[in-house]
Amino acid sequence: MEGAQSPKTHVPDDVMTLLREQAVLYGRLEAYSRRQRQLVSEDDVGPLLTLLAERQKLSQELTMIASRLAPARHEWSVFRKRLTPEQQKEADTLIEAAGVGLRKVIAEDEQDARVLSGRRQVVAGTLQSAHTTGAALSAYRVPWPRASRLDCKHGDA
Repeated sequence: MEGAQSPKTHVPDDVMTLLREQAVLYGRLEAYSRRQRQLVSEDDVGPLLTLLAERQKLSQELTMIASRLAPARHEWSVFRKRLTPEQQKEADTLIEAAGVGLRKVIAEDEQDARVLSGRRQVVAGTLQSAHTTGAALSAYRVPWPRASRLDCKHGDA
């Protein structure tokens, strides 16, 4: 298994670089989350879809960094001892900030999902009501067969 892991993840400076990159990406994710909240509240679908596509790209970048950090994370207590005291402090700060930011984004996403779900239920109810009303109106519009009309005889045109 050791041969499959990148040796760069075992170098303290490289791990610190990855943690810093991850922190920047989490900062962008939080900014996207705030923008998403605004677009959801404004019911602005076009820009929201564009933003969600950007968030997907950002999530892929975060996944790549996480996979590169995985070997150091699996043995974090051992790896952390290889860091200087300054690096340890910075790493702890970066990891804590990432956790706080991620929890905040998740909570906001859950709130946005509830708002969108409520809107979807309202639209579904409106569509159902319109369908029922349309069906009732259609029943009144169905023409009677000519033969059953009281003012016409079978031979009249």
